[in-house]
Amino acid sequence: MIRIFLLAVLTLGNCNSAFSESDSEMVDALLSSASDTSLSHSRRVGMMEKAARKDKTGRAMHAFARYYLNQNTVLSRQFARQWLRRAIKREPDNVDYQLTSAEIYWQSENRDKFYEEVRQVIAQNPSSVKALYWAGRHAAREMVYNLERETLHSGPERKKRFNYGAYGLEMRNQAIAYLTEALNQDPDHRRARTLLGQVYYEGHQPEELAELFKAYILTHPDDWHAYFFMGLGLQAKKDLDSAFNVYSKGLSRMSETERHFMQSIGMLVDRDALEESDDLPDDEALRRFWKGRDPLFLTPSNERLLEHCRRVAYANLRYGDPDRGTDGWETNRGQVYIRYGHPGSRNIYLDRANYVLLRETWSYPGFSVTFERINENRWNVLEVWMQGTVRSRYKDLLERVPEHYEDPYWLRQYDAPHQVAQFRAEDGKTRLELYYALPGEEVGHAEISSGVQSVDLRQGLFLFDAEWNEVKNSVQPLKKMPWIEGNIILEGYLFWGERLSLDPGSYHLAVEAEDRKAKTLGTFRDSLQIRKFGSENLELSGLLIAQRVVEHESRPFGRDRFMVLPNPLKQCQRDGHISFYFEIYNLSRDEFGATNYQVTYQTRLLPESHGEGEPVPKWTTAVSNTFQESRSWEPNYLKLDMQGLAPGPWAFRVVAEDLRNGQQAMSTAVFRVMP
Repeated sequence: MIRIFLLAVLTLGNCNSAFSESDSEMVDALLSSASDTSLSHSRRVGMMEKAARKDKTGRAMHAFARYYLNQNTVLSRQFARQWLRRAIKREPDNVDYQLTSAEIYWQSENRDKFYEEVRQVIAQNPSSVKALYWAGRHAAREMVYNLERETLHSGPERKKRFNYGAYGLEMRNQAIAYLTEALNQDPDHRRARTLLGQVYYEGHQPEELAELFKAYILTHPDDWHAYFFMGLGLQAKKDLDSAFNVYSKGLSRMSETERHFMQSIGMLVDRDALEESDDLPDDEALRRFWKGRDPLFLTPSNERLLEHCRRVAYANLRYGDPDRGTDGWETNRGQVYIRYGHPGSRNIYLDRANYVLLRETWSYPGFSVTFERINENRWNVLEVWMQGTVRSRYKDLLERVPEHYEDPYWLRQYDAPHQVAQFRAEDGKTRLELYYALPGEEVGHAEISSGVQSVDLRQGLFLFDAEWNEVKNSVQPLKKMPWIEGNIILEGYLFWGERLSLDPGSYHLAVEAEDRKAKTLGTFRDSLQIRKFGSENLELSGLLIAQRVVEHESRPFGRDRFMVLPNPLKQCQRDGHISFYFEIYNLSRDEFGATNYQVTYQTRLLPESHGEGEPVPKWTTAVSNTFQESRSWEPNYLKLDMQGLAPGPWAFRVVAEDLRNGQQAMSTAVFRVMP
């Protein structure tokens, strides 16, 4: 009897063991099936309930808790907590269960309780990467909140900015310690590394940010985000050339869709097009877009594209959703930041009960955008205010202000007065004469001889065709420049000129002159439509405004026979004079080779501002001259006396008429008479 009983007990024990193994496999299978998000809620819940009945541990109950936690509602969190309590009762020392309990507090906005539970886990298990990450996330959040608090709105009350001070420093240091330890335990923990990068950037430690991702790139050379975060650190250190180089490496590692998406934000008005990869601009369109926005061609990097990369890097660092795996550039706040940059001011609105952000308003020159918080990392655009309107749609803002960018050189940059005039050249080309002036007060200079000053400039002339393909790129030092002496009305200025032979068509022109010592920048840009000169009908060149024109009769016939002292300011004194140089083409000749033509000079005073419907002033004929020459084209010039002309803007027109065939041609220029 005894032997039979013992055998029965042993047999029963072996059966229980086999049954437990079978149950464990069934639990695994049920939980795996229940993780299929394509199934209905009832089917998933049914599978997890069946798994919970078979499970001797708390694993299935924990899966239930995670399922409800991911729904992120008040009721679902209650269900999650109920299932989690049962799981912890089964396995009280399970770290994952304790961390899920902490996440419920995080989702419920109970940050203090969350932080307490996470630190308890770290005390029990100092190598828990997940606990270290969550502790670092809490500390980083507290650091950022205190750092960014500029104006707090809590109901009708307005409070002054909180002091970052000791608490902010403490939170920054805690965040760095937790996240660094998390990376020591798991160097590939991407969320911990990204968050640590944010802490370094917001905590004004750009060198540490750059080094953090420089090390990561060594083992992850194809991760474009890492290059952008490293570039963000380098740019914050003012190492712009290195930053641009690193950003370029990141761009080259993006997929074609990612690169087009990244570079299109700010270019497209229709936000839906950003989400439809088929509608994104191609590489050529993007190249033209960014080339035309380079604020200074003298530098090797495109500062506007550099700023765009910085904004993308910061948006991904600051506004991403690590819980959903969403990059910051895909979020509402991220896209607004990329388009418009850092706001001039930022107002945040708090829930006074639990000290949680509800809304925040970003203010820019002429408009503001208010975001409404959905949860920790999701924000929607609530409303947009634009100057002169009560309330606007976000789409209206994009149409009126597609981007905002402040030129980094504006404090030391000034407009260089300039003029261009077009003349016929050989082989169907057009001669472009351009002149610009640099006011004496903007440039360091010293007299070398009468009419010549020594300078220390770096000058760049940049010419592009209509598609922003480079036609000319000339950068050279200037050590001396011609000088026009000023008087009590007009200041003295330096000037420079250039002649270009171009094919007819559309061009973009930029000239930049930097004083190497004072670091001032004289610049101008112009869109040019280079005309095509024909060979049959009477044509007139552009008018070149000049201080004076001197004809050297000993020189051969042609443009170089005339010394033109340009007037790029396009100004003259009321009691002075102004000159114009021009050329007439395709004059007809009789059987003896003689031409017969008339040139009429006309002026009219222009209004300072011309409203719609106002009458246009009539032309007044100053003088007409008749010429009989022997060449089919003639250079000509006129010295116009300003005596008696009223101060203000004036138009000057030359009308040429071929008296043999009646053809006419005309050309106009605008100048200003100073009082």
